[in-house]
Amino acid sequence: MVTASVSFVVTTEDDVPAGPNKAKPSVKMGLLSLQSPVPLGQEAQYLHSGPVLASPNITLHRANVMAGMFGVNVPTDRNNNPAAWYRIPTPDMAPYGWQWFDGLSTGTNKSWKGATTLTNPATAGEFGHRMILSTVGTYPASAYTVTISSSLTNIAPITFGIATNSGNGAELLFGPQYVGVDFGTNGVNESTYSVAQGRLMPGGDDTVLDVNQSPSSTNYNAFARFGASVAITSTTPAAMEQFRQQFISSNHWFKVELKKNGVLVASNYVESALAMAMISPTANSSMITIGAHGGQENSPYSFETRTNVTAGADVWVPFSPGTVIYSGGPAQPFPVNPEEKRFFRLVAE
Repeated sequence: MVTASVSFVVTTEDDVPAGPNKAKPSVKMGLLSLQSPVPLGQEAQYLHSGPVLASPNITLHRANVMAGMFGVNVPTDRNNNPAAWYRIPTPDMAPYGWQWFDGLSTGTNKSWKGATTLTNPATAGEFGHRMILSTVGTYPASAYTVTISSSLTNIAPITFGIATNSGNGAELLFGPQYVGVDFGTNGVNESTYSVAQGRLMPGGDDTVLDVNQSPSSTNYNAFARFGASVAITSTTPAAMEQFRQQFISSNHWFKVELKKNGVLVASNYVESALAMAMISPTANSSMITIGAHGGQENSPYSFETRTNVTAGADVWVPFSPGTVIYSGGPAQPFPVNPEEKRFFRLVAE
């Protein structure tokens, strides 16, 4: 057993800097566009995975998330864009789901999506991921708390307030990543997000609060806040492998609950992504192709086989020993005896 440097960190990171955003969000129809954001003035808890604070894409990522929460179609495909707003798929989007690296920070070591050899220039400057808990709610923000829990032993249950710094308890001021809106006398949100300006622009008799105003001494109806982050820090390849093995040995879940005055108003629940075996015939009756769909990315799978699923003496054995496949990778051709009735199962390595 390798003793790894694995720690659990929950922080309210630098999400409310003074002044305007230094990056304008990207605009693009995203892969997860079916996960539509709620209108401002309602309540929602978003669970997404993004780059760590040391990322060269952190400013653009924050801008994309804020624009996305205000209804702009921003990039959601993180394969070639670390600044994308990637929301972790919920169980209804299986076989996709929580990836082993979604909250894995690698300190000063480069990594992206669990890979440490980064040949893509778009991701070559990244240091892993963190899970981010962003919130949309109504006045007052101080009434909201977030509770996180997980089946992972690395993650202990914790509750923290939306309106305060989780480190020192100080009130967070409105800013580019924590925006309040006063709907004015008609009580209707008329503000819209301007991609050109990189901020929410007031409409009608609205007032947008995003420059160091104190929420506790300001009138507003609704707010949107880029959230606190959850990161598992693994600084060596051995530590990363130990953490990956937790997702291989069993299924895991992560839950976020948003409460206002102690009453549950929104939640997010995700489970480990589980792969599906893909087996297809070929034009050659003595060959089949097998592959994996969904499941854990950058994590190998192999196949086992047996010819009878009822006889106790007929056990599962490796199919093409030493051969591994990766989720989403090309299907591999394998020879089979067309006269045999054979069963296959996918095994995580």
